Amino acid sequence: MRRVFGDTFYWIALLNPRDDWHKTVINYAYNHGVIDEILAYASSKVQSNATKSAPFV
Repeated sequence: MRRVFGDTFYWIALLNPRDDWHKTVINYAYNHGVIDEILAYASSKVQSNATKSAPFV
């Protein structure tokens, strides 16, 4: 995996649909697998936390 730095400009444009750069950043994110990596990371954390907390439920 290639490391790329995303500054505040990138994250705000990614998360804010009203940002002027939103469409450009979304296209970049999809074309370079950024969305896939974020979702994979988030889902691994959710599953891990669910597994850890299961004995307490």
